[in-house]
Amino acid sequence: MKKLLYIFIILTILFSIALADDAQATQTSETVETTEVPVFEFSPTTRLADVCPQLSDPDSYPENQRWQRVITEADNGILLRTSDFRTDFSSVDFAPLVKSLKAQGVTLVVAQLPPRALVLQDFFLAGTVPVGYSVSEAEKGYVGFVGEARAAGALAPNLYEEILRTNTQASYYLARDNHWDYHGVKLTAQSIAELLKTEGFEFTPQNYSTYEGFKLNIDGEHAKTVYKLCNVNLPLMKSIEPITDVVKDAETESTTDDSTSTPSEATSLSLFGDKTIDVVLVGTSFSHEVRNFHGYLKEAMSTDVLVYQVQGQGVYTPFVEYLSSSSFQENKPKVIIWEIPANFPVTAKKGMDQIVTAANSSTCETSDKVATTLLEAGQKQFTLLNRELDIPQNGYSLIRIDLPKPPKDISVKLVHANGESVPYRMKRTHLSDSTH
Repeated sequence: MKKLLYIFIILTILFSIALADDAQATQTSETVETTEVPVFEFSPTTRLADVCPQLSDPDSYPENQRWQRVITEADNGILLRTSDFRTDFSSVDFAPLVKSLKAQGVTLVVAQLPPRALVLQDFFLAGTVPVGYSVSEAEKGYVGFVGEARAAGALAPNLYEEILRTNTQASYYLARDNHWDYHGVKLTAQSIAELLKTEGFEFTPQNYSTYEGFKLNIDGEHAKTVYKLCNVNLPLMKSIEPITDVVKDAETESTTDDSTSTPSEATSLSLFGDKTIDVVLVGTSFSHEVRNFHGYLKEAMSTDVLVYQVQGQGVYTPFVEYLSSSSFQENKPKVIIWEIPANFPVTAKKGMDQIVTAANSSTCETSDKVATTLLEAGQKQFTLLNRELDIPQNGYSLIRIDLPKPPKDISVKLVHANGESVPYRMKRTHLSDSTH
């Protein structure tokens, strides 16, 4: 049964139209301190709270640091945030997305990372754990999430179980940053590869090898917050930037092409010839090229991997962007790996609905097209479409707006015939990146 809706679409454009490069070029440089600040040394007798008591006060955190509050200290120089002590892993239903992808020959792997506090529970210090936190409840919540994803038809590794099995609790995450260290990246890639192997997946073969690239000295986001709040420097963390290369023999060296180029939205994977990409990684900053998650996946599965990641835009935006791209429309992979950080709850039904809609967009019929609209100087909103649309009552509809020079933010309001107003706000995703 179809329901007739009158949809009035108002496109509100907030004119912060500086391109990302322009914005970066005009950023004000921070004042460089000329006075050398001593480095705090962690020890059993000296605690960070003694020199930086502001960390325990939520109101001490400036606006741009509120996502970090409240930072507490654990042993071995480990810092944790309140959001790391997560126990509730309630989520939306994955079944509609799994069903949509399976109908197109694609299997979904949900790679939910376990919360840092659960992984690092052996390093808790007395009096620093939030009141009411329960390790058993955190484990129950995480394992329950994995079980629900599996029940919905997705493949989902229990990464916490793998961490315990390999005794990598201390090296899975960076000590003073919310991101994982390369040990955790490698373990996760190997766990996913083993899961897919157990399920009988076979991919276009290509051997890869990973080696230690640059040695890194990292301060970490938590250390930056400590400095901003208390003018206290923390010791740098040592890590590496792993690099994965294709293994070429004498016969294939001249014919095998493995590129780390970044295809644009307008170019599909055909940019790389007729080469088939069986596995796509969709994720956040945890999947950034510098962390080499896609590289470890290549090595563990012996096949090429396309990574499509977006920084600072949550877990829904990268998936929506990839499924809406020509890369997905023209080259369906066998497997999509969805990397979900530990502190990102997948609870927004609207976000999941947008992902499912994007997944179904390749099967959508041709929709209404709107002629080019020119804005007058200073104009901030205009009517894009005001007509009767025939939309399935229980289906999905894709609204796509293509702008040659997108503004920073776009707000779209759908007004139904019954007067119900549904607002959507989309930020410009200039940080999107697809790497082969």
